[in-house]
Amino acid sequence: MATKTDNKSTSEDDRIWYIITYVVPLLTGILTLIVKGEHDKRLKLHAFQSIFLGIAIIIVAIVFNIFFFIGLGFISILGSFINLLLWLYGLYVGFEAYNGKDLVIPTITEYAKKYSGVGSSKK
Repeated sequence: MATKTDNKSTSEDDRIWYIITYVVPLLTGILTLIVKGEHDKRLKLHAFQSIFLGIAIIIVAIVFNIFFFIGLGFISILGSFINLLLWLYGLYVGFEAYNGKDLVIPTITEYAKKYSGVGSSKK
């Protein structure tokens, strides 16, 4: 589900932050939150989405690396593939935000709205 927002009032320099936010999800999400979060509510939402996506990537890495240590290394390859897909999806969300569309990341967007104070998670 995507919602279209008006990007005419946002400069090119400000819009690039939407992509930067998802490059290294946890770290650049925190950086974006610190640098631009108080000035732009929509960007603050995306910063929180990026932070939570980064946490999800770390959890997937930990869970699948446990399989590696118990001798099931082939399953840890699946975890690497899932992490790659999560990261690429994050970049896609950032690119769509750059173009003015806010995509919903299942479960993560609800938490991001709750912690950023943007919108309501109730339907």
